Amino acid sequence: TGFRAGELGALVPERFRLDADPPVVALSDGETKNRKAAFQPLPAFAVEALRPWLASRPPGRPVWGGTWGVEPAELLRADLLDAGIPYR
Repeated sequence: TGFRAGELGALVPERFRLDADPPVVALSDGETKNRKAAFQPLPAFAVEALRPWLASRPPGRPVWGGTWGVEPAELLRADLLDAGIPYR
């Protein structure tokens, strides 16, 4: 994604600029570990999937629930297992 786990865990709906050209997810310099603003472009298929989902999320609240930001490797292992991909 280009963002660190802690940065992903802190994303709120307002950070998704789906109508920008190109659509992006944006973090300000105060929200990144290196203290530099960061922008990640979003492909069209992701924008269409995110639009209704983000509309259902409360403003100002993290879009990804849970504590996965603490142990992101565990989340990745579980997803790989579910997808039938061996983890090395």
